[in-house]
Amino acid sequence: MGNWLIRVSLVAALVVVMGLAGFAATPAQATNDDDCHRVTVYFDSDEDNTDVGGSVTVEYGDDDETRTTSFSVNINNLDDGESAQVGSFTTDDFDDLDVDLDTGDADIDGDGDFNVSVRGCGGGGGTASINDGRLNNTRLASTTIIYRNNIGGIDVYRVDPNTGNGSLVISLSGVEVLRAAFDASDPVNPRTILLAQHGDIAFYVFSDGYCQVNSFLPTGVPENFRFACFDLG
Repeated sequence: MGNWLIRVSLVAALVVVMGLAGFAATPAQATNDDDCHRVTVYFDSDEDNTDVGGSVTVEYGDDDETRTTSFSVNINNLDDGESAQVGSFTTDDFDDLDVDLDTGDADIDGDGDFNVSVRGCGGGGGTASINDGRLNNTRLASTTIIYRNNIGGIDVYRVDPNTGNGSLVISLSGVEVLRAAFDASDPVNPRTILLAQHGDIAFYVFSDGYCQVNSFLPTGVPENFRFACFDLG
């Protein structure tokens, strides 16, 4: 009975999607100011109950000038596969930014690695979320960015952790997602559908009306993000 209700909801989604499909529009994209860089330091755990203390230092700049900033680290009970943000800052003083991370003063009780990402400033600086419209806005360590586009579907970007530049790797219309969701929620044969894949990024549609993007962090740790395929709010 539950899948019948899901299919009724999908019909409602169809009305929304068909309305959006009437607009010829450019897919939504992340804001990326070439002169502004957002630097984020995070820790990826490779073992359960990992604790991290001490401090890390970021060296950043260009061929003419180098600056440093340090962050205290206080991470407790981070499980295998989880990530935690250490700190972040923005700078607009360098056109081409080079970043190095000194972790010599950090104390790791467990296993894992520090990493640093450099992105454009579209999401603002130093908060616990990136408010540029992405669905996975609290996944600060992720380089796989997910947006709803303006044709009722989903766009997935892969961000280069070294340059902060994003590339559109999966773009699905609302009609494509809806068809897959309707097939997946078949009351007789409910199933999970792999709708799209690009390299190590996979887009799944489930029988309960939810979608999921599977990918990997820059350290090779797998991650997935599950969300409602359609926003009917």
